[in-house]
Amino acid sequence: MIYEIFPNLCNLAPVVLVLVVEPFRSKQANQALQWTQQIRRCIHAQTITTGAAKANRAVLNNLITLYSKSNLRSDAARVFQSIPSPNVVSWTALTSAFSNSPLSFHHFISMLRHPSRILPNAHTLTSLLKTCASLPSLTFGTQLHSVAIKLGFSSQLFTVSALVSLYFKTGLLNNAKMMFDEMSMRNENSKPIDALSCFVEMRSALKSTMASVSGALRAASDMAMLEQLTGLNLNIIVGSALIDGYGKCGLVGNARGVFDELEMELNIVGWNAMMAGYAQQGEHGNAVELFTLMEERGMVPDDYSFLATLTAFYNASLVEETEIWFRRMTEEYSLEPCLEHYNCLVGALGKEGRLEEAERIA
Repeated sequence: MIYEIFPNLCNLAPVVLVLVVEPFRSKQANQALQWTQQIRRCIHAQTITTGAAKANRAVLNNLITLYSKSNLRSDAARVFQSIPSPNVVSWTALTSAFSNSPLSFHHFISMLRHPSRILPNAHTLTSLLKTCASLPSLTFGTQLHSVAIKLGFSSQLFTVSALVSLYFKTGLLNNAKMMFDEMSMRNENSKPIDALSCFVEMRSALKSTMASVSGALRAASDMAMLEQLTGLNLNIIVGSALIDGYGKCGLVGNARGVFDELEMELNIVGWNAMMAGYAQQGEHGNAVELFTLMEERGMVPDDYSFLATLTAFYNASLVEETEIWFRRMTEEYSLEPCLEHYNCLVGALGKEGRLEEAERIA
């Protein structure tokens, strides 16, 4: 039982209990349900007995989410009602608890009518848009889209992704494609599953643009699912995305084939993608060769170029080379290292057992 693992479970602070519960949700279903119920009771009891409900609104906000994940919506609503001054996070937790139900719309309208005049944030609108897509409710969804535009959230990644899903599921394919194209051009870190599923669905009904193809390629590469995308015409955008995708999937030969075909046209993004593909496999020789060739072509290496070479040396356990190229980056090119560059250096030193040096740098 959970008390055998945490004998002083109910003595933990409420905020700690909220953090403790999530790992146990991955256990077997019945066991997870029992453990979460026990922890949930402890959290609720502690918020009452310790006064945390008054002192820490965040604890109650998390408790609302916890009850909703356990499909205990009425309990989530009761916790919300006990919050003296709910903020936008509290209201968002409540509307999310009733997702896929018209009641979420009711709670949203109540928030707008509340005397404190709380406005929704991007997470509030995203949750409601997903509900509009699942019901579906296009009328309410388009009104939410207008609110998102007025509040400046219409360009937020998760909001756009929810709008794509809403418009596609309600049959407005051109609207869905337009939103997807804007999302692909604006942000290269689109949520992979959402982006790829939207692309695959739209591809059967509409002609793809270079922006949508590029966005889908990035999503596919993140999930190692490049087989979903075949028969694409190459241009610089798609070619760079293909190089990146093949590299992330470990198919450096395929990546190099695309690279060689477009070599004379590619900009530094494509070169960095190819070097990153070699770096992932620890092929430092090929990465350095491309780096040198890139310089000979007149391109100036940037921080991503150096990250690829440092990663290659780190993956190949070449500590001395990692140090040399790190210094070269800062001294010769006057580039400011970021966290990822330091991670390569610290990791390389750690592999060689130079822990004190690694700790000083970290």
